Amino acid sequence: PQRVVFTALKLLKYKREYENSHHLAYEHVWLPSEKFSGREGTWVGFSVDEVLEESVARAYQVVKDHAPKAGEKFWKSTAELIGVGALRYSLLATSPEKRIVFRWEEALNLQRNSGPAIQYSHARACSILRKAGKIRGNHPSNLLETPQEKNLIKLLAKFPEVIVIAGKRFQPHLLAQHAANVALAFNTFYEACPVIEAETAELQRARLRLVNCTRIVLRNALNMIGISAPERM
Repeated sequence: PQRVVFTALKLLKYKREYENSHHLAYEHVWLPSEKFSGREGTWVGFSVDEVLEESVARAYQVVKDHAPKAGEKFWKSTAELIGVGALRYSLLATSPEKRIVFRWEEALNLQRNSGPAIQYSHARACSILRKAGKIRGNHPSNLLETPQEKNLIKLLAKFPEVIVIAGKRFQPHLLAQHAANVALAFNTFYEACPVIEAETAELQRARLRLVNCTRIVLRNALNMIGISAPERM
């Protein structure tokens, strides 16, 4: 099937896309409660459409519980983004040679190591920047000295290197996992270091710029693995 897609790209004159296409083979996807065996007749197949519909339906309930006052239009549109993101991340975050065990509670976890968790961190960064307004004025370069700030800065600085390694080795899970690490470090930073209510105006500007850098890295990382980066969740 992959060769058919690649050949179609070539016939449709998408030469660059054809030449850049690469089939990255993965192990089978398993559920934690079931063993699949074709010989024993216990194999159960699910189409992509069925899994996506289930993911979006579950994401809808998560979004509705998380933002009960947002309204039906917001719940549906956000559930679509989160449901697709949850499924994509769950598959991409696993090294190709390892067996993938799919768990809904992990795929839709808003706290850590999931597509929705990264999306939520991006939306939180956007929310902080909206509340703060335009960042004006300069600040000294030595203001961000807490362990949480330093850890986040190091992870952001490492992002270009991760892209290169993931691309050269055909290992997209490195990019997915790094994005999750950035999201977790950002959440830790946000809880420990007041941004809008920082002690001084200079420190506020420094932290707001760190928030903006995080937003950019998370947005780019999500886009590179085919996941939308919502500004509100």
